[in-house]
Amino acid sequence: MRATNTNTLSGDDTLSVFVFGSYDFLGQKTATTTQTVFGTEFHRVDARYDHALGDRGTMRLAVTAGFDRTRLTDDRFVRDRLVGLRSELVYQLAPTVRFRAGTDVMLDAYDVELPTRDLGPATARVAALFPTRTDLVTGARGDLVVAAAPGFEVTIGGRADLFASQGATAISFDPRGATRLEVHP
Repeated sequence: MRATNTNTLSGDDTLSVFVFGSYDFLGQKTATTTQTVFGTEFHRVDARYDHALGDRGTMRLAVTAGFDRTRLTDDRFVRDRLVGLRSELVYQLAPTVRFRAGTDVMLDAYDVELPTRDLGPATARVAALFPTRTDLVTGARGDLVVAAAPGFEVTIGGRADLFASQGATAISFDPRGATRLEVHP
């Protein structure tokens, strides 16, 4: 399922909402019921505000909310509720140089839903692998796209991220480089 609604606020400003999701289920039919083998679903709502920066660029601010759930036998679920914010900027610095940058932050709340609190030893061991927790990921990225020759682009940039979960944190920096060659118009 997906749906989009866009509203132009002015010549330079647009507000849009994009809704999408999916539910997949695998079951085994018995004489009296259908037993769950595996089920998975996700649902998202993404609201976006876009602003044109004249004829040189665009800016986007967006918020995403979502729900994910994986279902196992005996009505056991692993669930994630999430919210995220992001910003994006694309700006033409010169006729052959485009600057792109963005930031994002995502908060995920994970938990396990069980039909009972009286767990057998094997189920308790599996449930312990999925502790209730809230994870945070935030990052920033930027790059320059240079049209080095007709049909040939070079992109250089990087991304930095901070990951936090259950009191542990990690930082990463990823330099990025790419080329693009147009073989045929």
